Amino acid sequence: MASESNRLELAKKGVDEVMGIMLDSINKNQEQSENEKELMNRANNLQQDMNPIFGTPRVRVTKQNRWKTRNMKTVLISIVVGITVLIFIVVVAAVVRRSRSSGSEGVTLGQPLALTTTAPTRY
Repeated sequence: MASESNRLELAKKGVDEVMGIMLDSINKNQEQSENEKELMNRANNLQQDMNPIFGTPRVRVTKQNRWKTRNMKTVLISIVVGITVLIFIVVVAAVVRRSRSSGSEGVTLGQPLALTTTAPTRY
């Protein structure tokens, strides 16, 4: 019986030791959960406190970038239109010079049109 009581005592000590370890583990888990909740609350509070500080410059920078983009588009469109008008003027000037230098008897700029009427002939 002595050996059975020793084995029973050893088993109780083992169970008590395992129970102690499990209870410590559960307590640590609860503490970590509480710490995690506290950290989440702090992070949320910090985010809410910082939103007005960092949110306003972000909006301002976005608007500035939008204006820069619009201004760049306006400048590029103006340059393209200017180049197109310049090419048109050069082409018109070249056509006018060619028509004046060739001495063609066609209609040229600056000369009035001569309108003549003739009666239709019947055959």
